[in-house]
Amino acid sequence: GNDVWVAGINKPNSTLLDTYNPDIILVKYVQADNGLSATLNFQKSYSGISGSSRNDNVTALTKYSDTRFVIGGYTNTNSANPYDAFIALIDTSGNFALKRKLASTNDSEKITDIVVDGTSLYFTMETADTISSNNINASFGKAVVGATAITVSWIKEYSQTGYSFLNTSLAVDEFSELYITSTLRAKSDNTTRDSIWVGKVDTDGDFLWNYRYVAPGRDVNCVGKSVIDIFGDLNVAFNRTNNTTGLKTVDTIKIGYDGKIKNHTTNEFNKNRIEGITANSIAVDKSGDVYVFGQTQWNRNEFLLQFATDATDTIGNYTPTLVGNDSTEALTIVGDGIGKIFARDIATPANWENAYIEFTSAQLGAKLGGDWTLEFMLYHDSANSDTHSQTQQTLVSIGDASDTTGGLWMYYDRVSGYLELAVTNNTTAVNSASSPARSTLTTMFADDTCQSNELP
Repeated sequence: GNDVWVAGINKPNSTLLDTYNPDIILVKYVQADNGLSATLNFQKSYSGISGSSRNDNVTALTKYSDTRFVIGGYTNTNSANPYDAFIALIDTSGNFALKRKLASTNDSEKITDIVVDGTSLYFTMETADTISSNNINASFGKAVVGATAITVSWIKEYSQTGYSFLNTSLAVDEFSELYITSTLRAKSDNTTRDSIWVGKVDTDGDFLWNYRYVAPGRDVNCVGKSVIDIFGDLNVAFNRTNNTTGLKTVDTIKIGYDGKIKNHTTNEFNKNRIEGITANSIAVDKSGDVYVFGQTQWNRNEFLLQFATDATDTIGNYTPTLVGNDSTEALTIVGDGIGKIFARDIATPANWENAYIEFTSAQLGAKLGGDWTLEFMLYHDSANSDTHSQTQQTLVSIGDASDTTGGLWMYYDRVSGYLELAVTNNTTAVNSASSPARSTLTTMFADDTCQSNELP
């Protein structure tokens, strides 16, 4: 149909009462017939599953019947007590029909996913000795929905000596066989995440098979959802962040009925300033094609010069023009992480030479017409400095100072010691600017000091 159900959390309490946050919200939208918009039908908020002093979290939402939806999550009592899991049935108006907590005496339980098979609910949980424990096991259980209660049939816990189970999710195929998917985190350091795990179980929670799949790099995080396609294959996605370079990629895997990998793809998202995505969900269409949904990582940096080997823009958007980077060595970049602007002929120091790094208007286009910030570090080396009788030391300039097209000039005044900034509109030359903005200190161009400069 056209009904769209969304579950999440909100934080209605003030900072003073933040320990009572969050509450659960359930929202129903009705999609327009053309699929281009949706209108809000109702919004409900739920709190106090464990009493008035608590925080409540929802992690699962699925359809149970034409008149019921089921949600699951975890709650606490705003104390040192561990988390308790819960399952609740909600009618189409958003009212509770049935609810059930799943709680042990001392352990912590968190529902991570729920699937429906007939009148039965199958669910996965993260279980641990305490809220803060790094040793996390996967649990799998069955509950039956009755007329007046939700009855838990059994819960089985799976543990492994070397790994904790994170981000568990659940899928069921046409034969009522279930697949539990999880990120594996090494218990040796509680950091390394180099693999995922899939366990296939029957309706009694007994293993048919279970395998660890080592990723082609680390660290990985399984998407908290897996799905069976039309061919009966399990589709799994995981995020991978290169632990050396930080590169973010998304891997998708098709796993057959017997646990063997049929297909594995690594996808890098690097167009239009996108530098990777974080996948949050996965779906398949009627042809078995996989769709990944998530959040993009957009690099808002226009350019970044690290001078690691030269003046290459690390971001890759621009090719800077270097003036003075020639036989005079007025601009010297030797790959030590520093760009040295001497503005003189090193062989003949009395000879002044232009030296600067330029980004041309042809490359910048209209970028400077919007909001931007320029940041750079500067070190004033007194042993290699020469004023050449100049009273101003330019740091940044935009435009031609003599053209009546406006511009910007940021500089040190060597006489007064001020850092000054002149900005003119598109009818005034920078050279004609009067009363530039200036720093409060008069010692801004101090010898042999490192300074951080920012021009917002």
